[in-house]
Order: sequence, then structure tokens, then C-alpha cells
Amino acid sequence: GNGTRFNVEAMNFGRCVITTDADVDGSHIRVLLMVMLWKLRPELVRSGRLYVARPPLYRIVPKKGEARYVYSDDERDAAVKALGGVQRLEKVQRFKGLGEMSAAEIAETLFSPQARANQVRVTVDDLGEVARTFELLMSGEVEPRKNWLMETWAPPA
Repeated sequence: GNGTRFNVEAMNFGRCVITTDADVDGSHIRVLLMVMLWKLRPELVRSGRLYVARPPLYRIVPKKGEARYVYSDDERDAAVKALGGVQRLEKVQRFKGLGEMSAAEIAETLFSPQARANQVRVTVDDLGEVARTFELLMSGEVEPRKNWLMETWAPPA
């Protein structure tokens, strides 16, 4: 359905999955999509049917053994160390975006039954707080948004 005719129980699929690149731009797009869906289809969030898929940022291929996918620089460093260092690796590939991944890699890392752990359910614990945060992020007032972003996401000193 569309508009007031939208019925979450009549959805053709059990979930809606937002899939964006693993980089900062992808995160920004993901937030914008979540805001849009929250504003247009709050029932989707309330019913627990909205998910975010976490694509990998790196693929690490050892000289012997199977490739590993990791989701951050810290995970990459830990995996390289656990595999015995760079000299024991065939390749460390950074994905700039989903467009660099093959269909098989996307299926394996995002949509296979084993990869479901990489799909995070979007929930609403406190609707008032969510509404205030979205309004802050989407308002035309730059200074409060800038202050919130700096307080919330600034790297540790």
C-alpha cells in the first residue's frame, strides 16, 4: 500500500533491509533512509521489520585458508595479526562500496542465512528521543546539529 493505505501485514516480504556502502557516505545515506522510513512508514520500524545490513569494509585473503570479511580498521588489524602478519597474506582488499563487490560476495556477506548476523534490526525504544534526534538532524538550524555531532561522534582525545 501507499500513504494511509500502507499495511505492514500485507508486505510481500518479511523485512525491509537498508543496504549502503560501509564508508562514511554510506552511513549518511543509511541515516537519511531511516529518517525517511520513520517519517513515512513508522509502522515498519514499530513492527520490527526494518533492518540495516552491515557490509564488510575489507576482505582478507590468507595464502592458505579461506578469505575473511571484516567490518572496521580495528577488525582488519586484529585479523592480520591473528593470521600471522602481512607476510602470510595474499591480499587485503578494501571495498570502496558495494559496487566493487561481486554478486556472490554480496550474497555471502549480507543475505545468506549465515550472514543474517550482519543485519541489525532497527528498533524504537524511546520514540520521543528518536523524534527529537531526527528533528535536530533534519532542522535548518546548523549550530545545534553541529554541536550534537561533535559531542556524539568526535574521536576520543
